Amino acid sequence: MFKELEIENFRGIKKLHIGDLRKVNLLVGRNNSGKTTVLESLGLLSQPLIPTAPVTMNAQRQILIEDENYWESFFYNLSESEAIKLHARISFGEEKEEERELTVMRYSMLVSSLSIEGIEKVSDELLSDSALQRRGLSYHLEYGSSVTEKNTIGVKVFRDGDSLKVEPAKTSQNKPQRFNAFFYSAGITHHRNETVLNAFDEIQVKQQTQRLIALLRKVEPAIEGLEHVGNSIYVRMAGITQLLPLGSVGDGLLKLLTVFLFMSKTANGLILIDEIDNGLHVSAQEILWKAVFEAAKEFNVQVFATTHSWECVGAFANAEGLGQDDTRLFRINKIGEESFATDYRRELLQGAVEENIEVR
Repeated sequence: MFKELEIENFRGIKKLHIGDLRKVNLLVGRNNSGKTTVLESLGLLSQPLIPTAPVTMNAQRQILIEDENYWESFFYNLSESEAIKLHARISFGEEKEEERELTVMRYSMLVSSLSIEGIEKVSDELLSDSALQRRGLSYHLEYGSSVTEKNTIGVKVFRDGDSLKVEPAKTSQNKPQRFNAFFYSAGITHHRNETVLNAFDEIQVKQQTQRLIALLRKVEPAIEGLEHVGNSIYVRMAGITQLLPLGSVGDGLLKLLTVFLFMSKTANGLILIDEIDNGLHVSAQEILWKAVFEAAKEFNVQVFATTHSWECVGAFANAEGLGQDDTRLFRINKIGEESFATDYRRELLQGAVEENIEVR
């Protein structure tokens, strides 16, 4: 479980420290304050041996690899002169704690020659062609406990022509422990999404379908069953003879389904949920948080989520299922180049909600 996080020169964050992280963490703040960047930082630190993760993150932001400033987009103010540094303190149970520091730099190498009919030839014109440049990112991870020798790993990911390539990692004998982590975005909330279908199949194999149905009945009591037919998930409703596509019943049910599916999929790991309330009616948000709290306990999942919604904050404060010390709300603020996080414990947050004191 992540206990502490520091970010430097990543996306729109020059420097940010967040401490006292808990089981379920909700991030709020204005647009461009860095909430999604915090989720991405956690994702990179949880699976540092997957160097293509930033490419996936850019795809979720709809940043294409053909874009002119693709690689620069990871760096603060698009400036590659200062490396990205991500540092975390992580607990793997009561007896093991680890520190990780991931340094990410721009990688660029000029391919200085071409083999043409067996003869090596090169010209100034060819050397200036960007197609001959390998452009990407270089990683350096240092990890270990505070009382043992630190281990290191280095790896590069770059674009070579039209292909994305990874240079094999150079690592210590002891590899960093990998989290079971999942980045949840609104784009996968679809009853025909392959990732959703695979997660539902896993639930069926584990015989947990009835628990999922019981959760959905809190929102729609008429639900009697769920089935995977062809390339879609269908719902059986009371009084209706035919199965209905889940998406036709409502976006709220689909959101509850997918959140629960991926929390079960990331057991003993963490789930990162951007805009958790997206597509969900106000009346269902407290049910959503109660379900998240219950799933966090059952599957031992650490949760990080973002929202812009005051109603979502209120539902988070009032939902039952976890103790006061198991949840935290963090408000990410940015003034000029300075970013900082203000944490709210559950009892303080409940008081702010009752008095209608703004914490977003």
